[in-house]
Parts: sequence; structure tokens; C-alpha cells
Amino acid sequence: DNKVKIKTSGRGIENTIAELFGVNILKSLNKFNMGFLGDTSLQKSTKDYIFTYFNGRFAKSNIVDKAILDSYYTRLEKGKYPFVILFLEVDPKSIDVNVHPSKKVVKFTSEPFMYRFVRSELSKALDAIDRKLVTSAMSGEVIDVKKLDPIKPVKPLSSSSKSFTSNEKIHEAEEFKKPQDSMKGLDNKKIEPNTEDYFAENRFVGQIFRSFSIVECKDRIELYDNHIVQERILYEEIKEKYYNNNIVKQNLLVPIKIALLSKEKDAVLSNLDFFNNFGFEVDDFEGKDIVLRAVPLFSFYDSYANIFKDLAELISNENIKERIKDIREEAIITMSCRQSIKAGDAVKDEEMKSIINKLHKIGKYTCPHGRNIIVELSKSYLYKMFKR
Repeated sequence: DNKVKIKTSGRGIENTIAELFGVNILKSLNKFNMGFLGDTSLQKSTKDYIFTYFNGRFAKSNIVDKAILDSYYTRLEKGKYPFVILFLEVDPKSIDVNVHPSKKVVKFTSEPFMYRFVRSELSKALDAIDRKLVTSAMSGEVIDVKKLDPIKPVKPLSSSSKSFTSNEKIHEAEEFKKPQDSMKGLDNKKIEPNTEDYFAENRFVGQIFRSFSIVECKDRIELYDNHIVQERILYEEIKEKYYNNNIVKQNLLVPIKIALLSKEKDAVLSNLDFFNNFGFEVDDFEGKDIVLRAVPLFSFYDSYANIFKDLAELISNENIKERIKDIREEAIITMSCRQSIKAGDAVKDEEMKSIINKLHKIGKYTCPHGRNIIVELSKSYLYKMFKR
């Protein structure tokens, strides 16, 4: 209809983002070598805010969308989606643009390769963001698009490389089978876990409501949810031990008898290997009962019986053969949640300091369900509240 719908200034991509979505959105974005990634405060209800460009042209790809969402796994709340702007340069021969008449949907000749590449690059960048080593995209001076870091191209597989077919299955669990502590930052420098004492320069103030901890930093205060601080730590610990077959069992002098529902007992006895891999040695008993003869060696804040019942309920409600990877992940989350400090638990300040210190060494700042672990209040914000 020859009417102008949207017009931007053309003064660079960061200005364009601010003009289309607002300055607050830009402040929540983190620039990296393939585009922009929204932080965990920028959660959307739909996938409409995932923008992907291939060779400079906007298009959608199911496999790239999946890689993006899997990269944000445990960083966002359930049912929420990230804000991402991604630029990819690909070999034109490796991309099929005739999937849809609009030419806005693409497929790749090697989709598993594309999935692994995108997820790997985004995971590295998000780990850097988690460790607070990436500055905000809004840096005071707006940078022209020509000065942006070059977008890293996806190199097509050579004939000597392993070939993939479009029917090849993608094994998401392999992505975190052997967690890496060292990641590469946006400047390609090696990022190491924080091995220093977080309280060398920051002060642990105390706890409130037997649920939250307060830390005073140079220019802000930090509020920590005690439960999800420890939940994240245990999630990483259990996940690493499980996928490296490192979970240690401890035999019980007195077996624990547990009463289950009929369907739960049937599910348990049909999946003894599943429980064994998590450190539970199970035997059948009379009626609807089973007995635990060995349990995983972890510091539990809940009873072994309650944790085992949760796992039994989990697998009895699912088709474990069809969703084994998801079930294992849900089991790890369930165990880490059950083992953690609960609201109302009395925890000594020294113990809580140690737990927070460990969190900063891990460098992950959302719980396995995607909730933020830390809420920050800046000194300037507090001054404004009291009109100082």
C-alpha cells in the first residue's frame, strides 16, 4: 500500500535494536561474535523474539531454534523463551531455501552438525555471561554495525569429515556428558572458574526469614535464595557424577523399607538399572514394599525414602523407553531439589558462606528450573528510594 510501516535511522545495529525494541531491551542484551543474546531477565512467552539471519537474510530453521533453546536450558523458567538475534554465514550449497514458498524457512544438508555448532557457540557465550565476564550490549557509546566483531562462519564439512544424514538423531545428553569447567569467552580468551574467595572483598551480612542470605558488595547488595543456591550446586555435582559413572554408593547396615503404589513398584522393578545408575540398590519385598540396600553418597537434607519415592513416582508416570534422556535429567533435578536446604531450615552463617562461595566457583546463576538465584540492589537505587 506504499505506506512506511517502520523506519530506522540506519546508524548501526545497536541503534536499530534500541529503536525497534527500546533501550531497556538493548541493555539486557549481550553482544558476542554471532549476534546478541538476552540475559535471564529477558524472558518471553513466545518464540517470536528469536531472530535468525542466514547470509544476511532473515529466515527460520527448526534445528537452529532447537539449538538456541537447548543452550538456554536451566537458564529460563519453564514455558519461557529467550531474546536472541543470531547471524550465521553458511555455504550456500549446504542450505535448502525451498522448504517453504515464502523462502523464509531453511534446512541444512547436515542438520546435526549445525545443531552442535550453534549450541556449542551459544553455550560458551552464555557461560561467559553467567560468569559476568561479558559486558552489556549498551556500552554508553553506540557502536556502528561495521565495527562489530565479524560473525563466525559455519564451515561446511569436508569430504574427509564424518558425514551426517538428515535422519541422524541428535543426542542432546552428550552435550553435557562431560561438563567442561573452562570455557572460551567472546574474545577467545580462556575462562577459568573463579577459584578465589568471594568474601575476600565482599561481606556476608546475614540471613533473613531463614530463607535468604544478604551479601554486601562494593556498589550493591545481593540477595540469595538459600534453597536454589544449593540446588544449583548439587545439580552440577550430580549431573557430572552421573554422566561420568562416578556416583558412589554406600551400603546400609539396616535396609530401608518403602511402601509404594502398585504401579510405582512395577515401574521400579522394571527399571532397576535406572535406579542402580543413580546409586540406589533395590530389592523386592512383600506386597507393595521394596527395600533399599544401598544409597548414593550425598549430603541429603531430606530422607532417602522421600527422594526414592519422588523418583519412583516420576518413572511410573512416564514412558521411560521413549523419554529416557528427559527422565534422567528430571531425576537429576529431583534429587538436587530434594537434597537442598528448604525454606525455614536453620543454617549456620559459615555454612551458607561456604555454599555461596562454591556457587561463584561454579559460575551458574539460575536454578535448574530457570529461576534467578541472585537479586541485586545497587547502592544508587537504594539512595534513590530514600531520596538521597
